[in-house]
Amino acid sequence: MKSSFWTQAHLLKVIFIGAVIFFLYPIFHYVPHFTGTDIGSWGPDWQKFRQCKQLGFNQCVPLEISKFPLGYLLNSYLLYLLKGVDQKHGLLIINLVFLSLPIFFISLTRGIFYSFHVSKIYILAILLTSIPPFYLYSGALEFQSGIVIGIFISSCLLLLQKQGNRKWLIFFLLITSFLLPTYKDTNVPLILISFILSFALLASFSWLNKKLNIRTNSNLTFEWCNLSKKIFLLSLGLICISLALGLLYNNIKFGSIKPIHYLYEASQTSPSVLYSLKFLMLTYLSPNGGIIIFWFASIFFLFLALHLFKIKPSQLGLLMSALLILLSSLGLSLWWTPFGWDSWGDRLIIPAMVSAVICILSTARLNLSAGVLGNLNRPLAFENIPNIPPFWISPRLLLVMMIPLLFSLHYTLIAYYSNREKLIEKSLFPVDQCTKMLEDLRTTGSVIGQAFWRTSSYYNCADERFLFLPRYISPK
Repeated sequence: MKSSFWTQAHLLKVIFIGAVIFFLYPIFHYVPHFTGTDIGSWGPDWQKFRQCKQLGFNQCVPLEISKFPLGYLLNSYLLYLLKGVDQKHGLLIINLVFLSLPIFFISLTRGIFYSFHVSKIYILAILLTSIPPFYLYSGALEFQSGIVIGIFISSCLLLLQKQGNRKWLIFFLLITSFLLPTYKDTNVPLILISFILSFALLASFSWLNKKLNIRTNSNLTFEWCNLSKKIFLLSLGLICISLALGLLYNNIKFGSIKPIHYLYEASQTSPSVLYSLKFLMLTYLSPNGGIIIFWFASIFFLFLALHLFKIKPSQLGLLMSALLILLSSLGLSLWWTPFGWDSWGDRLIIPAMVSAVICILSTARLNLSAGVLGNLNRPLAFENIPNIPPFWISPRLLLVMMIPLLFSLHYTLIAYYSNREKLIEKSLFPVDQCTKMLEDLRTTGSVIGQAFWRTSSYYNCADERFLFLPRYISPK
């Protein structure tokens, strides 16, 4: 078994090095494309906030600080500190630091041996998406938000199950508790509901198993101690402080603690129930960057690598991840542009998907002897892993999975090897309906304002976008 493990380790090492070279070559070889997204709005926020302090905080409304929350102000401040670096490269540096945080998190909390292999799976999972070519060199901060959410959830689960290095877990939990609401205040109720549903479902399964006298490895008990209660109360306190600061920041910007710009936008642009259902379906199935097209290759190879290394995902970690993705997609289907207006693929689902990758890898366990891993091999509570052959052993199912896998790989490869500026422009304004919408936006839109995003002109363009299949565009 040990020799088989090291053979697989060398195999993954070869795949990892090959993938890094294959995917990073076009990023450095071709002219990079900066995906600006919202940076034009939030980029000057720190400069405006400094003027605010000089004028007095009751004089800030005319300065028109952007609608974005505190996390964007923090990024604006970091860019201000990086004065010698232009804004685009400054964001690349910040995003690369965030990219590396899960590796440090896993190394410090689960140990170097576990991290050495799992970190390669994490990097490979990110490389097999369009995130590196489009969202590292970018003004979109959804990737950062996903890192914070993933580390927060993983810290909570590992502390509850008494896994990993307690001191480092407490450190990461407290830092991410404060940062969690700064990117989007709705992150807090979303994660809270996911936790409640996860524990309720697993408790129900355990109760049903006992009723039916089914023997499982599940363990629904927590070893709560005073320290654990104090840690989670402190975490809750930091979340509340962060939320309160967000309300204060709103009051400084808008003269109201409410995020009035978002509320007004939602009231004017929210789609009908029928369109929300359509948006929900296309969030998963759209060939223009839906979850399956954008993420299937990444998730497929993630689970394949876990299987090769005899790493078993935590049942609670899997359930939390799945519920977070589901609840996020439900929430985004109620928004007028569920993918984000200026995006390559579904930008707004990135926080849920990135956090799922981190959570699955951080809370899993290696199925090796205790002599190799010591306490790190102790199974997480709630574990009930059935002895079912992996899905790729079934040739018929594997053949079916090849279809979305090939489409997903195609989508990822064109993101790396195409002319990225023309590629994203073509995906946003594919053909006739979106061209017509831009014309209508200049005329009708200037009259009816935000209500334009409820008109048939916009919905026809949205349908055209969702159903468009991007194709390779030569970078030369």
